[in-house]
Amino acid sequence: MNRASIIAETIRKFDGIELKGELSETEVKSLVAEIGVEVDDTKHLFKMEIYGSYPFQFHDHETIRFVNKEFLDFDHVNSDGSICIHTNNYPDSLEEKLVLDLNGLISWVKRYVIDKGKDDHYEHIIVPYSSHDDKIRHFLFTDVAGKFEKGQHGLCGYKLLANSEVGDSVGETYILREFGPPASAKCDWSEFYNNSDDNIGFFIFSDPPVSQNNARFAAGKWVELKQIIPPNFFQQMWLEFKGNKKIRNSRFIPVFFGYSITENKVHWQAATFPKGDPPYYTVKDKKGNWSGEVRDLEIKWSETFDCSYDVFFGRGKLTEHLVSKRIMLIGCGAVGSVISESLVRGGARHVALVDYDIKEPGNISRSNYKFINGVTDKTHELGLHLMTISPFVEVTYSKRLTDNIKLFKFGDPKSREILIELLSEYDFIIDCSTDNDLLFILDDLKPSSQVLSIGITNHAKELVFTTGDNLYRKTGQIFGQLRQDMDDLFNPTGCWSPTFKARHTDISLLVNAALNEVDYRLSSNHALRNFYVSREANNIEICHY
Repeated sequence: MNRASIIAETIRKFDGIELKGELSETEVKSLVAEIGVEVDDTKHLFKMEIYGSYPFQFHDHETIRFVNKEFLDFDHVNSDGSICIHTNNYPDSLEEKLVLDLNGLISWVKRYVIDKGKDDHYEHIIVPYSSHDDKIRHFLFTDVAGKFEKGQHGLCGYKLLANSEVGDSVGETYILREFGPPASAKCDWSEFYNNSDDNIGFFIFSDPPVSQNNARFAAGKWVELKQIIPPNFFQQMWLEFKGNKKIRNSRFIPVFFGYSITENKVHWQAATFPKGDPPYYTVKDKKGNWSGEVRDLEIKWSETFDCSYDVFFGRGKLTEHLVSKRIMLIGCGAVGSVISESLVRGGARHVALVDYDIKEPGNISRSNYKFINGVTDKTHELGLHLMTISPFVEVTYSKRLTDNIKLFKFGDPKSREILIELLSEYDFIIDCSTDNDLLFILDDLKPSSQVLSIGITNHAKELVFTTGDNLYRKTGQIFGQLRQDMDDLFNPTGCWSPTFKARHTDISLLVNAALNEVDYRLSSNHALRNFYVSREANNIEICHY
């Protein structure tokens, strides 16, 4: 039995779906037919198209389509009338995969057509993306403090984040940075992303969305927006273009359209036009006043991404009891660099890096540093690395704090008080320095911060975690009980102290196991306890002490 016969036979056996006529094959080897679907005494007609690669998915897309343009008003329908269904993979059976997809079609009709179902996460309009030149542009936005009023519009600042390759095209990614004037509202990026000059575009909070007849699909032409956008918006565009040198010198002008998708959530959709072909023209009234009018031009929509903190970390985040706190990390070597990156990838917002040392080529194999940056301060390179990961983390550096701690330990009471006050600005102090003298002094100073000490044994067999009082003594006791191989150390050329050997993978394994334990205890309101993580043949065991 050939492929078309198998498909036809499977459909004929399926209750509730009728194959109307025969399957026909297109030039690109797709099979096409009409099917009737009966659900709860309702009947619907779909065009079915099965691509040649079916039952495999293609670029994460299903390779079977069910199309009915009468359903454009329902959720999960594309502008061409094809509905979105996502079923499980079934690469080894054409019949089983087809049964899954037909069941998916039945479920979609039941949920969205008959029961009028709406999904909370299905909020923003569907936009066809295009460009007025050979560049593919993406715009990233995040939350802004305060609320926008309907019809509010003005200038906004955006900046280039990166040039890239997108398929066969050149890509440009920008971040939306600030709204205003007159009232300036900065976007919720870290200072690292908020501290440079902007390009200038326009924004308008249109609410409702810039869609066709308030449907779920974006408007196709600028003139369609006249019903949604107040006339003075286009007039402002004309005036700014006439008088604002920065706008006149731009290669293109973006316009950001904002609308509410939930009670406290705004989505921004960007459109661009070249500076020589604006979507308006000027007219002179009887009194001799010039104003702007909208042109009948196609809108070139660019893809935008919501990068607000909750969305950015929506797929994986550490507990707020940790990442919302101010964290000082002392020691930016193998352990410190790994744990700092995990904290930042987990949503940490405030990290202070403390290390007097420089990064050398020999540090790179077991730490989160890069060869291309050469010899540099560990704090500087690691800080930049962390800020390139998260647009929300504020990173500060200090090369001298540990020196000052030791110098002022025996200083006058006032200096000691200042030192304690400085350390106490942080909720957590994570000491990864393996400096026992420093641990002894931290015990003595007793800042209000919770001090955590983390160190590993040679070959990263174990990781020791201690917290609370008497860290120097407790840490020494645990290390003393572990069987450390102190013979097989790495001895660099020259007059160097030997150092431990460990692979990056093993260090990461231990550090992240410890971080998971800390995350679990903080998120479940349990007090942190001393423990060590043991790695034996990749089996991880956490032993509380």
